[in-house]
Amino acid sequence: MATATTRLLGTAISPEYVRDWNIPMAIRELLQNLLDTKKEFGASGAARYNKKQGIAELRDDGPGLELRHLALGISEKGAASVGQFGEGLKLALLLFARENRFIEVRSKDYRLTPLIKESEFGTETLFFEVEELGSYVQGTIIRFRCSQEELNEGKSYFPTEFKVSSEHRVSWVLKDKISLPGGRVFVNGSLVTTLENALFSYHLWGEKAKGISNRDRTIVDHDSLVSLVRDTITSEEDIPVQWFQKILEGLDSERDIWESNVPPHTFKENLGKAFDKVFGPKAAVSGGSAHHDQLVARLGFKPVYIPDWNWRWLLLNSSPLLTVAAIVREKPLSTMVDIIPEDKLSTEEQERLHQAIDLVEKYFHSPVRPLKVVKTLDEVVGSGVNGVYNTGEDTIYIAYKELWGLEKVVETVLHETVHKATGAADLTPRFQKAQDTLSAGLLLELAGERA
Repeated sequence: MATATTRLLGTAISPEYVRDWNIPMAIRELLQNLLDTKKEFGASGAARYNKKQGIAELRDDGPGLELRHLALGISEKGAASVGQFGEGLKLALLLFARENRFIEVRSKDYRLTPLIKESEFGTETLFFEVEELGSYVQGTIIRFRCSQEELNEGKSYFPTEFKVSSEHRVSWVLKDKISLPGGRVFVNGSLVTTLENALFSYHLWGEKAKGISNRDRTIVDHDSLVSLVRDTITSEEDIPVQWFQKILEGLDSERDIWESNVPPHTFKENLGKAFDKVFGPKAAVSGGSAHHDQLVARLGFKPVYIPDWNWRWLLLNSSPLLTVAAIVREKPLSTMVDIIPEDKLSTEEQERLHQAIDLVEKYFHSPVRPLKVVKTLDEVVGSGVNGVYNTGEDTIYIAYKELWGLEKVVETVLHETVHKATGAADLTPRFQKAQDTLSAGLLLELAGERA
């Protein structure tokens, strides 16, 4: 009878590595290898448990495990695999050896078991005892001792691949992208981290997704995670109303939610639908001006202020949603201000106003009227505002205090007439060009050179 040949392969891996790992985490790595083999090679495989013996068995009919794959740093994992560095099996074997738990790997013509012993480095390291068999095994068989609970906990990392308890199951909000319950992040089907205060769970795929965690999956780069969720999930057009609705409800309650970091880049149709569902059809996005909010409330609208800056910016600037600013800008100012009839002005105030209008119409060659004098524009437009041109009414409004001096009223009437004539906003190139043309024309007028 031939004697089996046994040899030791050293790894230089210290038993102190992944010290925080437990048996279910080691089982996670073993299950991951099984799933990767099935995905990458189209192999069949299964995980079974023998309650009587207390032994779990993972078996696949894939190409088998080459001994070279046990060298640190060797990995042939594809982009769709769960594993990234090819260390999972080695670390699982390390953990079982450290815990003095039975585990063996059979593949091709050998049987492998891990052990920890003194090495040439002057410290204990992980070794693999490899026994050459007289028979050939198709694929890979891994047998190990564990409890049913430990195996189930290992399976809980892969809720879309294995039958798991209700608390670990996945309920899809958006297939393969967003799920409930919240607070989990999966990469290529495997749980890699949990998120405090996350309303949903997120499923990421591909090589980039695998790069968000370190070698032993103890640290996740949260900046990369946020970018990936934003670029590969929330940037899509198919984000359901449910996702937006729950986030808006969380933001409105000023909760500290993780999703505040990942708004979509642009407005989505379903975001508008969710906004209406949460706040109602008369809701308007507020920019934070208490004066403006009070005004639109008096007009029957509901101002909604989102404390989170990222989402507030999106709602204010990248969407067709109704905003408080738009209501104030487009609604007739006559309904929101106290207009002073011209016959209620003093003779001097009337004279200054008429003189200013005549000067602007003569030298700017643009009609000024209709023009209305109001008590104040502070609460309607903004504190310290002296005048405004309302496009909806095609009317210039100036504050009463501007009538106290001719120079001041001419300045305000002229400024708002430039807005009326050009349709340009303050500080825009078009507005600046109109003022430059006006200045040049006045100089020519003074010089008597104007045609």
